[in-house]
Amino acid sequence: MGDRVLTLNVEDETLARLEALARETGRSSEQLAGEALKQYVEYEGWKAHKIRDAVRRADAGEFVSDEEMQAVFDRYRPDASG
Repeated sequence: MGDRVLTLNVEDETLARLEALARETGRSSEQLAGEALKQYVEYEGWKAHKIRDAVRRADAGEFVSDEEMQAVFDRYRPDASG
């Protein structure tokens, strides 16, 4: 699969930080921006899938019991004894 050109507007501060990072890492700002965009798209796709799945399960009535939820709360509640 080949690369394509994408033109976008970037705030001056963000571009300056990107260019500084590129100099520090010895990579081009285009490489860094492309990698960042790829990671963002992968993460947002994963998150959207998880949300869709959670909504589907909720719509199907697949919930944890009150007891299971209380066990989770209890596990993370600070110890009252100090």
